[in-house]
Order: sequence, then C-alpha cells, then structure tokens
Amino acid sequence: LNADPVAWHVVGPTCNKVLREAWWAYRRTSGEYDPRMSATLRDARPPWQPGFADRPCRAHLGGLPVDLDGIGRGLVLRWAGLALGGTQHLVEVGDASWCSGLGPDGGPWRVGLPDPLGDPSPLAVLSLTDTACVTSTRSRARIGGRRALAGLPRVTVVGADAGAAAVSSTVLLATPPID
Repeated sequence: LNADPVAWHVVGPTCNKVLREAWWAYRRTSGEYDPRMSATLRDARPPWQPGFADRPCRAHLGGLPVDLDGIGRGLVLRWAGLALGGTQHLVEVGDASWCSGLGPDGGPWRVGLPDPLGDPSPLAVLSLTDTACVTSTRSRARIGGRRALAGLPRVTVVGADAGAAAVSSTVLLATPPID
C-alpha cells in the first residue's frame, strides 16, 4: 500500500478494518491524529481522503503513505479483549494493557507505569478493571511523519476503549506545549 498510496489495492479484511479505524480516529480528532507520513507540515497538507471498498476488500491511502503504530497497539488490545470475552484477563502489548474483570487476587488488576527517568521501580501503580491503559513514548510517537515535540517523555491515557486510548496518548504526546 505505502509503495503506491494513490492506487487501489486488494487488502485483507483486517487491513481494511485497521485503515477504517485510522480514518475514524483522524475524523474524531479533527485531523490531530494523522497517520500519513510526510515531511510536509501538518497544516500544509490537504485533508486525508482514503478510500475503502468491501467486495473484494480494497483500499487506497489517499496519496501519502501511512504509519499505523499510533493506533495499532490499541486495536490489538481491543480485538484480543473481544476474542477472550468476559473472562478475567490481562492483555499487554508493549506499554499498553487491557484489563478485564478482576485480577488473580480478586481485586483490580495492578498496572505499573514506568519511570520516565529509567528508575526500575514504577512511577505509579494503577488499579484497573475493564479498562485500557496505553502509554506513548517520545521514541515511538509519530503523527504524520513528525516525531513528538512535547516536552513530556511519555503520556499515559486510561480509558474504556483501547483504540481510542492509543490515539489519545499519541495525539497528546505530539501536541506542542501551551505557553
């Protein structure tokens, strides 16, 4: 897809679904989440206009390649949680977690937030039930080809939907500080 982002491509249903989720996130955030990779400043880019078709699954990227890391971990968590159903489970993908039901001790799941300065002890421990916790770090966050610019080394968002939490943490990390 990224090799020819203008052309229509036959894609699998999962790829089609991920691209549609990225498109939804782009619209939900009024373009603040923009997975297009470009050295062009965000404000100078035209609106993202990808295309989708269902039979067969086809997609085009609307002109620029995309990087779906900002939403991908959250979607993996969301879909794994749905596949596991209402059972008690903890799913982790890097710095992202989905906590369902109660933990093994009968209380909420306890998720440690890493110290941004590298201390091996967690900065904080959250007690979570039926909740996603997604952390974006400066080394990973990229929106529209630009690395995160904010002074924060990482941003953690806790929410009911892992996909939305992943998008929010990426957008917050890449938002320049307010004077």
